[in-house]
Amino acid sequence: MKTSQAPELRARDAVANTLIDLLQVPTIYFDAPWPTPHSRVDLLVIDRAGAGDVHVVQIAKDLNAVRRVLPQLMKIPAQFRWVSYVAEDLNSDLEGALTEYARVDKVPLFSPQGMGRIGVILVTADEGPHGEHLSGEIAVRAERFPGSYYDEADKFVKKHKPDILFR
Repeated sequence: MKTSQAPELRARDAVANTLIDLLQVPTIYFDAPWPTPHSRVDLLVIDRAGAGDVHVVQIAKDLNAVRRVLPQLMKIPAQFRWVSYVAEDLNSDLEGALTEYARVDKVPLFSPQGMGRIGVILVTADEGPHGEHLSGEIAVRAERFPGSYYDEADKFVKKHKPDILFR
């Protein structure tokens, strides 16, 4: 990254755009107080205009930080859980992409209690005519964790204004 701003902070928009493309009318909150006012997730995404499944995303600095984040992410209540990081040396060529996917494949993403897998969103930097542009790509698709969080999501939506909303 050429900019002085931390890539994991800049990655929030790229991750949000990736989930906008994946989900149906998501409502997105940055740095959201979920599941309690005293804890935070980098992104809280509630599908179907705030009435659907809860997705939480934690963005890590690199793959080593991902490994440290996973135990906490396993404890956050949500139907879908995601981790994201800025990929190292990921070029647009196939070899670079395959190397990064092989690194992700070694990370333990499945719930030790049974159902559920944490998804992985890789964030890459592309040099464009107007400077560097970050984009996200799903490397591992999240699988549903057990639990119903619709009541909690309804309460959250009533109290908090989203950062990205489709009307």
